[in-house]
Amino acid sequence: MGNKFVIGRNDLILIYANGNSATAADPTLQTNGFVPIKTSFVEKYTWTGGALNGLMLGAALMTQSDERSGNYVIKIPTIVNLFARYQCNRHWSTQVNVDNLTNKRYMIGIVTSGLAECDDPLQVLLSPKYK
Repeated sequence: MGNKFVIGRNDLILIYANGNSATAADPTLQTNGFVPIKTSFVEKYTWTGGALNGLMLGAALMTQSDERSGNYVIKIPTIVNLFARYQCNRHWSTQVNVDNLTNKRYMIGIVTSGLAECDDPLQVLLSPKYK
């Protein structure tokens, strides 16, 4: 008699990027918008049988080093996202995404001293789907 809650598939994606960049005018100055180190991690588990058949749970985490935007340096916090999906039957499913779980508002771009672009704080999205 097996465990009715562990029948499924685990998916894991890990991305690590590390590079260098410099402007032509000043080799010690990082190019605008270039991120030297970026790490992303996504994991999800999907139950394919047993008591939790049709349920998928997952999490994503992203970190990066400071980024230059014009004459400014942007510090981006660690971003955590959660998601869950349930396949009710052959036609119906529903998914909930929780983005920016830490609820930190942060800048993603600076155009001038008085104009900056920000990412959204915590967002929760529920999506029913019929196919």
